[in-house]
This record gives sequence, structure tokens and C-alpha cells, in this order.
Amino acid sequence: MTDPRKQADLNKEPEGEKTYSSYQEFYDDIPIEGSLGILALGAAGVIPWRIKREKAGVKPDFIVVEQKKDEEEQQEDQDEQV
Repeated sequence: MTDPRKQADLNKEPEGEKTYSSYQEFYDDIPIEGSLGILALGAAGVIPWRIKREKAGVKPDFIVVEQKKDEEEQQEDQDEQV
């Protein structure tokens, strides 16, 4: 037989941890800048994070880097034409 005091401890939510009753609650708590916890969740955390960043208008870093390279190449082409 299980000690009732131990059973009560098992039913208690651990301190510092949050549980979500819906996907929307989880999505609302995702920080736009990301977190290690999101990465630890794998695709279940990364995909909603990417969607939230996209809706906020934040471009992924690799796209920004590619755009800068493209702009630099265009500038070099213009400089060569002059």
C-alpha cells in the first residue's frame, strides 16, 4: 500500500515547471528570440518558434547573411561598371 503523503507529493506539480493545457498556451509562451528548451523539444518546439518568428517579421539569420552577400555583389558589379 502506498503512503498517502507520498501519493500527494506525486500529484503535485514540480516547482519551476509549467504544464500546458493547450497548444495555444504553449505557443503564446514561446519567446521570439528562442531558448534552449525549445531546441530540446526538437521539431515540436522549433516549428512553432519559426512560425512565431515569421509572423513577428523576424528573418532567419542565414537569410539576412545571404541578402547582405547579394547586396555586396550587386555593389561590386555596379562599381565595376563605373
